[in-house]
Amino acid sequence: MVPVEETSTQYCWHSSVVNYECEVALVLQCHPEEPGLLEITATPLPDLLEQTLELVGTNVNGNPYGLGSKKHPLHLLIPHGVFQIRNLPSLKHSDLLSWFEGCKEGKIEGIVWHCNDGCLIKVMAENSLWHYVVLRS
Repeated sequence: MVPVEETSTQYCWHSSVVNYECEVALVLQCHPEEPGLLEITATPLPDLLEQTLELVGTNVNGNPYGLGSKKHPLHLLIPHGVFQIRNLPSLKHSDLLSWFEGCKEGKIEGIVWHCNDGCLIKVMAENSLWHYVVLRS
């Protein structure tokens, strides 16, 4: 977990999803009993160790998911790798590009493949271009 200073304005939206006294964070995740449903939980901070999370919400990256409003902002953490991608296209450049541009499930920033040999490969969609990065081998 990357330390976030509670009073730092740089991290104000990160801090808005964490209750430091109760040591919990607002996390969006798959519902454990209902496939296809999502739930927002108050997750204990120790349960979030050894993973990475994405901050999404009203004041983050142009709010591609349409969460909250200026009057009632909403921010959540999403653990990386918890959502399974359905209907993934072939790995041809043109198919991936079309999929990123036309994804109806939300603005997808990238996909990380977890390979059997432990290598992680992230394909990112940026400004209608894509590239890949080997994250760990």
